[in-house]
Amino acid sequence: MTTHARFVGSGVQPLVDAVKAAGAEPGDLRAVVWQATWARGFEDVIAPAPAARLKADGFVVFARPIGPEKYATVIETTHALWALVARGVLPTLGSRVRIVPAFIDHEIGWEVGVIESLGLGLTVRFGPKLTETSAWADRLSDALARIAGAEVERRKQIVVERRSIVAVEPIKPLREELDALHEALRLRVDAETAGTPEERAAYEKGNEKQRQAIVHECKARRIRRYNEEVARLRARIPELTAAHEKRMAATNASRSSVAELEDAASRSRSVTERVTTVEHQLAAVRAAAVLVSANLESLDELGPADFEEISRTVELLYDLIPHHAQKR
Repeated sequence: MTTHARFVGSGVQPLVDAVKAAGAEPGDLRAVVWQATWARGFEDVIAPAPAARLKADGFVVFARPIGPEKYATVIETTHALWALVARGVLPTLGSRVRIVPAFIDHEIGWEVGVIESLGLGLTVRFGPKLTETSAWADRLSDALARIAGAEVERRKQIVVERRSIVAVEPIKPLREELDALHEALRLRVDAETAGTPEERAAYEKGNEKQRQAIVHECKARRIRRYNEEVARLRARIPELTAAHEKRMAATNASRSSVAELEDAASRSRSVTERVTTVEHQLAAVRAAAVLVSANLESLDELGPADFEEISRTVELLYDLIPHHAQKR
């Protein structure tokens, strides 16, 4: 991201002049900056002129302190290497940074804010190869293999846990269960209070008045029985409600457990896919011969808990590969 860029010159001389103006000795600055420039595949560096609305993102390829909270740095932006003097804390090489203008002592200068830097104790250098080897990449590759294997085992365990969860039938709302009990109660009362054989025989032989009396008695008997059964059902409502809530809680717990396991399995598959991506990025970094140093023993201890940091660091290293090398 770059806006309103203006430049005061090209080559290393403007940076050397800025270092001298800050009261520091440039020493081998010129040689080191050119080494970093050529290592990044560029033929020149440019010195940007501070402007109120100018800002850019990039990577630190060179940084050297030249005074209290002041340093000379070269930052690779999208299309060029910017050489400048900035104020603040010295960023580490390879850090992703944002360059912004800053007003200091009534003068406009530069501040470099770190967006992210390499993790896992890795350091990177830009220039001719010295003692660096690819052993660090071998260690990270081994760590990624351990992480991928751990995720496979994790998903196997998830399958075992999923099978151990008892399947539950859908539970109807309490109102529907009470309505079903009431309907069963009504049908049972109707069947149990129907006319007896004696009443049916009397009904067949009786006159109109006798028949009405028999019908009235059957209805009265059915209503009394219905009211008794309804009262019993109402008395059971707290018990039925508690039982329903218990079943609902068990069902919800079961569904929650299944959902958690499915979510865990999804996250595990995502990690496995990302491991593949990180492995490809790591292979590209190795092929590009990025000069990285590391504490190999600490890399041997990396495991699943470190995957996010591994992924972030390898992605940053991959972004450090010159674009022409990435295209290969």
